[in-house]
Amino acid sequence: MCAAPTMYTTTTTLAPVGVRAQDRAAAAGILTVCVQHYRDELYQGQAIIGHTQYADASAGLVAMDEPNSAAAGFRDLPPVPEPGAGLEL
Repeated sequence: MCAAPTMYTTTTTLAPVGVRAQDRAAAAGILTVCVQHYRDELYQGQAIIGHTQYADASAGLVAMDEPNSAAAGFRDLPPVPEPGAGLEL
């Protein structure tokens, strides 16, 4: 008869580290730039495709063949090699 495996848990406690005000400000600046970048990408996507909803996936695929449809705008978006590719820090 096999015994149930014993579960082990460990907890690591790190000592508090002081952060300089200039480092905190630099980190906040980087985060702000990142948030602005992704906000702008969201707004750009919304401007391209709007808020159009299709009845089902088939209707969306049909709409991709209509040059002036929101679905065609989505289809024509340039591929992004990785998230944040255009982000300058």
